[in-house]
Amino acid sequence: MVAATFRLTVMQVQSDAQINCMRAIRNSGSDGYSGPDIQISPDEQEAWWRENFDNIKAWLYVSQGIVVGYGMMCKRDNGQWTPSAGIWPEYRGRGFGKWIVSNLVVRARTFGITLFAQARKTNPAAIATHDLGLWEKLVEDDDYVYFRSKP
Repeated sequence: MVAATFRLTVMQVQSDAQINCMRAIRNSGSDGYSGPDIQISPDEQEAWWRENFDNIKAWLYVSQGIVVGYGMMCKRDNGQWTPSAGIWPEYRGRGFGKWIVSNLVVRARTFGITLFAQARKTNPAAIATHDLGLWEKLVEDDDYVYFRSKP
């Protein structure tokens, strides 16, 4: 686990309000880890969540009673599990993202899941969230760095 000077409480996402919180964080202007940032409407989020419910594991991360971000794992059509994380803008740059992405690896292990991730090369903060003690760097291309969680 990443050493941190803060403690995060982890809450499994179970309600529509929590799903909406994740959507709001995602839409809050993040640099994006792997693709273009496209705003997601509540209706689009609800439809996606309903369609993928059996293939999603998601948590909100709370510091001192305030949600600072989310982390989730989603099983893709190719059978690979990919992580996603987001932090409210006012909490970025404090290590929360790295802590959450590392926590996702630990949680994935409890489910017997290997995560596969990609981070934009133009987003060094996203690349830095992948602690090489927990992630194996697979390859790079012109646009992305690709990772696999270590067992």
